[in-house]
Amino acid sequence: MATKNTLYPFSDTAPINNLELASIKSLLAYTAYDRKVSEDVVRDVFSSRFGLDNVEKLPRKSFDEAIRFLIDVQLDMIQ
Repeated sequence: MATKNTLYPFSDTAPINNLELASIKSLLAYTAYDRKVSEDVVRDVFSSRFGLDNVEKLPRKSFDEAIRFLIDVQLDMIQ
C-alpha cells in the first residue's frame, strides 16, 4: 500500500493554484528586472528547466523548487 506524502497532500499532477501562479509570475518579472534581461528570456529558461510549454502547467508539487530556482537562477551564461 502506498503512503501519502504529508508534505504534498495533493496529486503529483495537480496544477498550481491562482495564488501560486501569481507568485511565480511576479518572481519571473522581478528576476528579469533584477538581472536586466527580457522577461521572455527568464520564462524560456524557467520553462526549459521544468519541461513546460506554459508556466500555468507547473505541477503544484514543483512550486517550492520553482521559487528556489528563480531566486538562485544564474543568467550570466546565456546573455
